[in-house]
Order: sequence, then C-alpha cells, then structure tokens
Amino acid sequence: MIPATTSFFGESSIRTALVIVESPAKAKTIKKYLGRGYTIKASMGHVRDLPSSGLGVDVEHGFQPDYEILPRKKKVVRELKLASQKSDDVYLATDPDREGEAIAWHLRELLAANKADTDRFHRVAFNEITMRAVRSAFEHPGTIDARLVDSQQARRILDRLVGYEVSPLLWRRMRGARSAGRVQSVAVRLVVDREREIRAFVPQQYWTVEAVLKKRVEPANPFRARLVRMDGKKIVDIDAGVFLLPDEASMKQAETELRAAAWTVVNVDVQTKRRNPSPPFITSTLQRAAFTRLRMSPQHTMQIAQELYEGVELGTEGPVGLITYMRTDSLNVASQAQDETLAYVRAAMGPEYAPEKPNFYRSRETSQGAHEAIRPTTVTMTPESVAAHLTRQQAALYELIWKRFLASQMAPAQIKVTAAEVMAKADPRALSKESGQTAPREFTFRASASEVVFPGFLRVYGVEEGDEDRLASSSEGQSQAPGAVVGQAGTPPRSPADDRSEELPGTEEIALPPLEKGEPLDLHELHPNRKETEPPPRYNEASLIKALEDLGIGRPSTYAPTMMTILKRKYVQKDRNALRPTELGERTTDLLVKWLPHLMDVGFTSQMEEKLDEVEAGKERWTDLVRAFYADLKPTLETALKVNFQETTYRCPSCKQGTLRISEGRNGEFVSCSRYPKCKFSSDFKRKGTKTDGRPAEVELIAPQPTGVSCTRCAAPMFVRSSKRGEFLACSAYPKCKTTLSFKRSPEGAIVPELPEQTNLACAKCGKPMVVRSGRNGQFLACSGYPDCRNTKSFTRDEKGVIVPIERPEKPPQDKSVPPCDLCGSPMVLRWKGRRRFLGCSAFPTCKNVKPITRSEEPQKTGEKCEKCGRDMVVKMGRHGKFAACSGYPACRNAKPLGQ
Repeated sequence: MIPATTSFFGESSIRTALVIVESPAKAKTIKKYLGRGYTIKASMGHVRDLPSSGLGVDVEHGFQPDYEILPRKKKVVRELKLASQKSDDVYLATDPDREGEAIAWHLRELLAANKADTDRFHRVAFNEITMRAVRSAFEHPGTIDARLVDSQQARRILDRLVGYEVSPLLWRRMRGARSAGRVQSVAVRLVVDREREIRAFVPQQYWTVEAVLKKRVEPANPFRARLVRMDGKKIVDIDAGVFLLPDEASMKQAETELRAAAWTVVNVDVQTKRRNPSPPFITSTLQRAAFTRLRMSPQHTMQIAQELYEGVELGTEGPVGLITYMRTDSLNVASQAQDETLAYVRAAMGPEYAPEKPNFYRSRETSQGAHEAIRPTTVTMTPESVAAHLTRQQAALYELIWKRFLASQMAPAQIKVTAAEVMAKADPRALSKESGQTAPREFTFRASASEVVFPGFLRVYGVEEGDEDRLASSSEGQSQAPGAVVGQAGTPPRSPADDRSEELPGTEEIALPPLEKGEPLDLHELHPNRKETEPPPRYNEASLIKALEDLGIGRPSTYAPTMMTILKRKYVQKDRNALRPTELGERTTDLLVKWLPHLMDVGFTSQMEEKLDEVEAGKERWTDLVRAFYADLKPTLETALKVNFQETTYRCPSCKQGTLRISEGRNGEFVSCSRYPKCKFSSDFKRKGTKTDGRPAEVELIAPQPTGVSCTRCAAPMFVRSSKRGEFLACSAYPKCKTTLSFKRSPEGAIVPELPEQTNLACAKCGKPMVVRSGRNGQFLACSGYPDCRNTKSFTRDEKGVIVPIERPEKPPQDKSVPPCDLCGSPMVLRWKGRRRFLGCSAFPTCKNVKPITRSEEPQKTGEKCEKCGRDMVVKMGRHGKFAACSGYPACRNAKPLGQ
C-alpha cells in the first residue's frame, strides 16, 4: 500500500495519502479496505462545470471551455484543497467511466499547485468495491486518461452548444417552449413519430380458427390446434398484409367446410431443443427489466443500483459493495468471477448445471471493453442472506441482478418440443355455389407442447424437470448458446426454426396425447375468432431506452437523465405506463425538424456518438469534432433566427395602404401588415396555394368565429383569443376597448362567458361597484371601472359565504426608531417577500418606496437581564414586529414579547 520512508534518525514513517471519491457512502465502504495513513473524502460528484449563465465556450478560440467551481461545491473544494496540502499523495478514486475520469481531471486541475505538483496525483479505478479490487487498484495506480476526458468534454460542449444556441430559436418561434437537447430532442421525436403512426393506423379485420380435436382411441384427451395454412398459404402474415379470412363471409364458408372435413395427423415432430441463458445485465437491459418487473423508473433504478454499488451496511460486516459498476455497456465478466460462479453452481445445484467452459457473450463494437457487465461482487452472497439488511427495493433489484448473472453462467435448458400438423380436407359436398369454390380446400392446423427435460439455468427461476406450466416465457430464457457470440448487447437473433409469423396471438400450448402419423381425428369443437390488426404500441420508458440503444443514440449514463428531462419539461407525459407526446412536444419537434433537420436526424445523432467514441479511442481530436459540428449548426441556426416574411397579393383591410405578409410567431404562422408598427393588423389565415417560383403567395383570411357574446362595456361583438394562459374572450373593438372575459364551453360546444361576481360594495376611489376577479394568487375585489380605476382589495368570506373586505390600516403609528418615507413622509412598515424582509411605505400603492433593513451597530437594550444566562436583553425585529431577545444568541435562545 503506502510505502514507508526512513527519516534522518533511522525511524520509519508512513506517507500520508488523500483518497477522493464521489460520495460519502463509497468513502465509508472503501475505508475499511485501506490501511493506516489514508484520509478519505467525497467530492459529492462534479465540482466544476460550465457556467450556469452564458455559453461558457470560446467558439472563436478553439472552443475552449470556461469552467468554474459550482457554487454549492465551493466549501467542498476548500476542504479538499486543505486536505491535499497536508498529504503526500492524492488518489483520485472516481467511477471508472468518462464522467468519473472527467471528475478526476477537474479535481487535479483545482488541487495541484502547479504542473510539477501533478506527479503526486494518482488515478485508481475499480469495477467493484471489494477488498481484492480496491487493494489491487491502489497497488497499481495509473494516470488520468486524457482521451476519456476529451470525449466527455466534447460531449459536454456539444450539449451546451445545442442547449444555448438552439433554445433561443424555440423561445422566439414558439410560446411555452423550454429547451432543446442533442439527445433529448431526438428521443421526443421518436415518441412523436410513434404517436402519429398510431393515429394514422387503420385497423384491418381478419379471422382465425381454433379447433378442439380428440383421438378415436384412448387416451382421448381433447387438445387444441390452430389453423396456420390454407392450401399451403399462410392464413395470417401481418407483415406482408396477407389475411386469407378477411371477413365473416369467408370465415363462415371455411367453418362449413371444416365441420364436414376429414381430420388426419400428417406429421408429428419431436425434438429436444436447447434454450440458452441471456447475458448478464448492462445498464439499458437492467433499466428495462426493472421497469417491466419491478415498476421502477430508470432514474430510480440507477439510484438504487448506486446504493448497492457503493455499499450497504450488513450488520457486523459494515458497509459492503454488493454489485459491480452499474453504468456499463460491456458484457465482459472477470475470469475470477466466472470461476467462483461455476464452483457455486456445482456445489449448490450439481455439476450437471455448470457448463464445461464458461459462457462468454459479445458486446457491441462501441462498448467500453475495459468494463464488466453488472453482476454481484460475489455470487455466494445470495439474496436471501442479505435481504434482512436491505430495503424492499434494494432487495428486489439485487435479486434481479443476482439471478440474471447466475443464470448467465449456467448450462442451457433442454426442452422437449412436440409439434403435430393436422390436415383437414374439406368434403366436396360442403361447397356451395355462393362460395365460388370449385375444389375442396386443405386446411393445415398445428398443435404443439413443451416439456422441460433438463431445467439448466431455468432452475434459478423455479422451473424444475417436467415443468410445462412455468416454462420461462419471460426474457430470461431467450439468448444464444454458451460460448457463442450474441447479437447487439446480448439481444438474441431470431432463430430460423422459430416461425413466429405463423403463431397467432392469444393461443396457449396444451399437453398433447400421443399422436401417430396418418391417425384420424374427430372434431370436438370449432372456435372462430374475430381479430383486428393493432397499431404499434406506444413507447414506455423501457422500450424507448431500447430504441435509443438500438439506434446508437446516447450511452449508459444518458438514458435515465434523458427520460427524466423529457418528462420534467412536459414534452412527454405518462398515460399509465405509456409515453404520450404533449402538444408542446409535438410543436417543438415540428419546429426543430423544419429548421434544424440535421440535429433531429436519428442517423446524424448516432454518427455523433460514434465520433465521440473515436475521440475516446484517440482517432480524432475533440476540437475537430466540435468545430465540424458547429460549422454545420451555426449557418442553419442563423437562417432560422432571421425574421422571414413571405409577401402576399392582399391589401391590408385595416389601413388600406400596406400589403399582408406571412410571418411566423410563437403560436404558428399568421399574416400582418407590412406597415407594422404603424398598422398593427394581424390575422390567422389558410393557404390557397403554394408558390415555388418566388411569386407572392395566395392566402385566405380566417375571420374570427362569432361567439354570440357582446362586450359588457361597449356592446361590440367579442371573439375568442388565446394567450399563454389559454383562451379568453376579447372585445372586437380592441385597442379602443380592452374588455376581456373568461369563458367555458358547454357540452354542445357553445361559449358560456364567466361574468365577474357582483357585490354590493362600492369602490372607495370612484364609487363604482366592486366585483370579484381571479388572479394568479387567487380571488380579489376589483373596481368594475377597470382599466380607468385600478383599485383592488383583499377579502375573505364568513361562514355564510358573505364577502368581508380586509381593510388596510390607515396609517400605522410612527416608530421613532424607523425614519419616515423619503418621498411622501408616511410611516415605513416592515414587509416580507419570501424570507427577505424590508421596509415599505405604508401609503402603498400610491407610494411604492422601499428600503432595505440595515443592522444597527449597537442593539437597543431593554434594561433587563436574561433569566436563563444573565446577559442583557436587547430589542430585535421579527416577522410580527419587535421582541426582546437574549444578546447571547445563539448560545442562549431566550426570547419574549417586549414589556414582559
């Protein structure tokens, strides 16, 4: 560990070392693995980042970032600097990924006194927090990988350029838009495109047929078979749009033929198939499995996994890291962990459950090969042995990870599959003239059953030999063979023998009696089923993560934050478990696709991820990548930000002098007068034709729809207008009359204005009646003469609902210790805004003078002593006025009203 040094007097001394990790939990866990001389502190994540306001990137000089210490981390940095100055060596033990490498680099940049001082900074990384892994990392420390830092820095700058350069376009062009993101905007587009595909989907009706058949000899147990082919053609092929029974008439004819047909077994196939385990979890598959089985959101899954990785208190053992690092896209498994797992399988289940050679799985080409898949740190720590020390969610997630990894290292399951084909040949006499059939048809039915011969890895999930009912229909049993390569991130390729196109939804396998080729059967029951094709399902968080992963968009650390961001910014909303785009999300997507098609292109975003991987591999400089991206983004963005007008052939109907032109605002396209701002006419419109040769466009103005409501002030018609708060009624005589009203729509769609509640109170300023209006802070009394009179007043209601105005005090008594208002001489009174207090003029709103409260040099003494500590009592100011408090605060917190 830390080497000892010999002093001048021959005594051995220990070098001191500072270890910096991200979290206190991680610090607590590794502390017990390190010897004397180590000080362990937590940075609490990133300590430095681009500034929160401003771009923070010098685009004119090589895109150099302007990093600053995060405000909430200044105290942490001060403590780390002090500890670093007292240490001989500094070990940066942050997470083993790009983000962790970047945190380590930022810490070294902040803590090192100069370039020569960086020699005492060492990088240690471990994939699991165990004694073996931690001590091995500290015995062989390395240096910070500049390529990983460059890759993370490039990603951060790209995201900042998109966020700060594209977001203003959204704010200018569309009301209510929040922000754009390089990955989040593409994720929203996937949800929007899927929703529009669902809306455009037209269901197609078709029929399927199920037959219940019986043998003529014992055992005559009935079994089910489903119709798969007619005259050698597939009855249903949804992908090809083939439906041989498209309507009820064709189904009735087929049913007539089947009831009079001769049924014969034409083939019986018995095979023992091998079902192979899935690979261990990576980040995306863990998030999907936790969402599907545990109903955990991706963000929550990563939070719980972080706790399991950093360490959980296990009684007298103290904190123990239960799983390996959970942000990974690699399927590698350490050979030592494989050997330990195979030994456990042989001892706990028998040698036949352990494969002859360890199972290996191939990762994506873009995965970080130095990482491992997510697995328990030691397989001997079973879920049952640690459940008492974990929360319910920690225990559930750990069990999911433990079972998946254990199963991935076990032998395949052996499944006996019996498949029988039954031919139903129609009787020529069953054909009717109306059917149009000239020859009897042959109907092929299929029946199948499965039986577990050897459970193999399925035993982890509770499947035993001879078990048919619990035959791993879940994803645990779908993968490639041990020792073989597996598709993208472990996704199994489709088996040629698995003819899924002939399988119909809603059918179940039932145990088959012994059947022989050529054996006749009797029809017991016939069940025609009416079905409809279904649109593609909406994305949920799990399936959207899978889509992003398959498309190569984002990386393990980005999936959960992306899901959280698009929900938080209300581009997407949850409908039960499904993701549905909001109107804001659809409009934002349309705007970005129109003006920045490259940014919203799925292929372009995927290529950008590959470029970032090339930066990590040292094949490309990060500055070249950012420069090329910005060179494409900047001119497109400048064009989009320009106010473009398209001229029309129409005169302005208001001023009769200008012409109308098409503009694009935050609520979409509209026409306005070319003499703006002298003429402020604007209107909605619809296009009558599209001009591609530069000639003026032809438009048709959309007149406001009559509402049947007259203005309460000038009797002019009122029309429906919209704002960021929604629709409202506005007077057509605007701007001469500025009357507005709220309204509701009746079930029939009629507009019902919501008139202000009348009161019998008179305005104190103009004498007109006061009415009840609603604002952002609730209801209040307002003068009906608005906007000529703007008098308002707060009120409450008594137990009978009668309005009781809240009167303001005329003039509070002058506090001699507080000077009067500088502007009008009225007394200044204490007011609050949130937790901040200030002095405001009592004549508000006539006088709006305010002053900050200044702390006096010497507090005013009350002449009394504190009965608790004997110190002087002084006058202090609080929310409810002045009070007496002990001058020894905060050591003594004695306080009481003045005069007591």
